[in-house]
Amino acid sequence: MWNDYDTSDKARRLRSCILNIEFILCLIILNKGFALGLALSKCLQTTSIDLKEAMSLAKNTKQALEEIRANADTYFREMFEQVKLMTTQFDIEIKIPRTAKRQTNRLNLAKETQKFTGTG
Repeated sequence: MWNDYDTSDKARRLRSCILNIEFILCLIILNKGFALGLALSKCLQTTSIDLKEAMSLAKNTKQALEEIRANADTYFREMFEQVKLMTTQFDIEIKIPRTAKRQTNRLNLAKETQKFTGTG
């Protein structure tokens, strides 16, 4: 353990944030999103850009995003499976957030959790 209380406290809080299910899910989603745009991004950053190739890559990226949007349940289920693998690897418990009977700022979450988690 560290002797410096401030540093060890910051490290403990950072570890707690990183080993959070929401953080891991965000990482998986960002990874998917950045992977989709990688080829287009590299093409747009070249000095001798081929406009036809760039337009083709932009069209392909748009189609891939539309595909994900059209089949969101399937893609989310795949991403959630990746999250479950990571949580198992790091011994993190998947918890369903509390819900209130009446909320004013957002929609209530469905009580049925089995749809994605397989735990409800």
